[in-house]
Amino acid sequence: MSDPHDVLAAWRSPAWSDDMSGWLGSIVRDAGAEPTAPMVLHRVSFWSALVSVETTRGRLWAKENHPGQAFEGPVTLVLTGVVGDRIVPPAAVSGARMASWDAGPVLSAEGDPEVGTLVGLVSEFAELQRRVEAHGRELLAAGLPEFPASGVPGYVAEQVATCRALPDHHPFHLTPDAAGVLLAGIDRARGAAAALAGVPIPLSVEHNDLYGANCFRAASGPHGFRFFDFGDAVWTHPFGVLAIPLRVARSAGLSDADVHRLVDAYVEHWSDLAPVAELRGLVPAAVRLAGAQRYETYRRQLAGVGPEEFAGWATSALGWLATTTDPDR
Repeated sequence: MSDPHDVLAAWRSPAWSDDMSGWLGSIVRDAGAEPTAPMVLHRVSFWSALVSVETTRGRLWAKENHPGQAFEGPVTLVLTGVVGDRIVPPAAVSGARMASWDAGPVLSAEGDPEVGTLVGLVSEFAELQRRVEAHGRELLAAGLPEFPASGVPGYVAEQVATCRALPDHHPFHLTPDAAGVLLAGIDRARGAAAALAGVPIPLSVEHNDLYGANCFRAASGPHGFRFFDFGDAVWTHPFGVLAIPLRVARSAGLSDADVHRLVDAYVEHWSDLAPVAELRGLVPAAVRLAGAQRYETYRRQLAGVGPEEFAGWATSALGWLATTTDPDR
């Protein structure tokens, strides 16, 4: 889709539906299969349109990303060449579109995760990150956004000013008081960036949305999980990927001891570079700064989408921005 000015209207149009259906049909035929039912439109949201089609080979899923997330398909192709045993490989990629064969129920369908599941999840993603860290050039060339930790304090200040200037009715508008609270804590973001700079951890892919809805249990092979949905991913300090797993762990009622076990299982994959105790100490800083990366995924999708479409998401978006300077983090 080349016109980003009215993304949702395009996805809801018969012309787009016909074009997407034709694209899926060609993928199915190339796989030696046939469709057994018409394409189904499951969701149109500001971040993507999601469809599927039933075939003689099984269900084929496809989505078209917002132009701000159009890098997902090309990035996933690069990851397939590097860690294809750890992710769900695409069946086809065309611009902002990506199609994949059904991989079964997502992990979150099992309900609240047990500690062993979360430990395995973050440990396996850490292994993926270590394997990917040497491939930054290819991933950046494919469009993966780069977001260095050192840039977060300036980014936060810039976004606070931008949101403060938005009209009062805009869902991302910040009142003077809210803006002041964010700016008052900017030194916390600077301190976090300095802490991460003090230990030489290679940059890698940070999924930026790592939880049970974005992975499957592996059907076979030596690994427990396969990861997908890299539409929010970023090239940055890898430890920020723990931001959401830690929230999930606390929401599921895991004990402090279980949370420590989760963190250690993750950071031990970098124990060749620094002691585990030192690595463990970097996690709060990385998680703090990851809030800016989460916010950025919302911000860049404002283009071509009416602000009203974000009404139910503004609290989440601004909440992530606030975590970068929050005194309670």
